[in-house]
Amino acid sequence: MWRLFGSWALTLATGLVLSGCDDSDVGRCCEVIGADPSLIPVSDQTPEGDFINDVARDPAFDCNGLTCVAFRGSEAYCTEACDEDDDCPEGFSCAAIVRSEPPPGSNIGPEDRFCVRLADNIQCE
Repeated sequence: MWRLFGSWALTLATGLVLSGCDDSDVGRCCEVIGADPSLIPVSDQTPEGDFINDVARDPAFDCNGLTCVAFRGSEAYCTEACDEDDDCPEGFSCAAIVRSEPPPGSNIGPEDRFCVRLADNIQCE
């Protein structure tokens, strides 16, 4: 009896883990849980009109990867780390978005890459 139950539980747990891999919240609007909403990144513009990308990682973000990005004028949306385009959901590309040296203590640097929409000023879902 225990073997049957243990086998069934293992199968169910494996199925839940694998099905979780198919669900991505990349592109969903960032929300903050129980913390200051000012944690959400904002994509500002320079006086010349260029966008300043902003990315932040915080446990208060309601995102699977705990990471939000405001990219090329977009509202902040959930993103996740990646190594190549195939790591990202359809409609997103893997890109390095930090263009300058981050402040001391930052947990994200210029070498880090994230799934982003390449079109400018797209609203999150």
